Amino acid sequence: MPENDYEILIVDNKSTDNSIDIVNEMKKKFTNLRLIQNEKNLGRIQNWNISIEKAQGKYLIFLFANDLINEKNNIHELIQNL
Repeated sequence: MPENDYEILIVDNKSTDNSIDIVNEMKKKFTNLRLIQNEKNLGRIQNWNISIEKAQGKYLIFLFANDLINEKNNIHELIQNL
């Protein structure tokens, strides 16, 4: 699936680890990746609301810190089934 057919949106809720560095490195590989950084930790629900507000697509798939998409539950298969 072409990258311009979907968006990867990461909303950082003022993380204190090296998440931003990792995402900035990933942006070199994924041109469809957008990063939004909150100025302060807004809490889970408000952060989700920002994600919904800023997303540009028709459908959303939320992935959280401990979520993983691997080859058995490939994101491309999920998107194609919409």
